[in-house]
Amino acid sequence: MACCGVGPYGGMAGCVDMGLACQDSSTHLWWDLYNPTPAVNSLLADSAWFDQPLPNFCRPVTVQQLSTTLPY
Repeated sequence: MACCGVGPYGGMAGCVDMGLACQDSSTHLWWDLYNPTPAVNSLLADSAWFDQPLPNFCRPVTVQQLSTTLPY
């Protein structure tokens, strides 16, 4: 759910009034129509690095696996 906006889940249009913005973005997935909250960014970063909690987000290998691969 977006912190502000109109339509289903507050994501059909961007913030029409900053007075509608949520006070605690950690309880929402999107700040507005285009920008994920820090909680989502952290979740995506963990998924790309560790392949958790969203398995297969970064394929065929994780960023962690790429960083530990030695050149031939």
